[in-house]
Amino acid sequence: MKDIIKSSTRSFFGGCFFMLGAAVAVSIILMVIWVLPGELPFEKYMVPQPTPSLTPRPTPTGELPSISIWMTLSPEPSGERITRISKNQLPELNVWAVSSSEDSVPFRIWLFGLMGNGQWGPEFETSPDRTPISVGKFESAMLPGTYRFEVRIGDTKVGEYEFEVIE
Repeated sequence: MKDIIKSSTRSFFGGCFFMLGAAVAVSIILMVIWVLPGELPFEKYMVPQPTPSLTPRPTPTGELPSISIWMTLSPEPSGERITRISKNQLPELNVWAVSSSEDSVPFRIWLFGLMGNGQWGPEFETSPDRTPISVGKFESAMLPGTYRFEVRIGDTKVGEYEFEVIE
């Protein structure tokens, strides 16, 4: 009887220490897999928040102007506005913006979509004579899906434009 108790106790504690060792080994393996690439698995789902560096500068009437943004396939802002585009035509697109105000207004553009969210280009400034300004072109490929440009003055959204990229 004494041997059975002694053997059972050894088996019990041996099993406990084995499970503890297995848990530590799995934890170490998971940390190596997540830390070596430099990105934790949940980080790719985090949305970066815009950094408010622009102080909204109201027009003489005291209101922020609206800023229109659109895309054309032509090098002229008067071309046909595009809302659906093949991913192969992206490099040909021109992106334009114009303000409703007769004042020069600094603004930033944010792009939201499948490929992540982030600022589009540097800080731009509208033309005081209300002529459209070029705010860039697409330089890299994008996955098919729906995307949205958001025009902001400070943290205030003053315009947006939604478009779809297809195969």
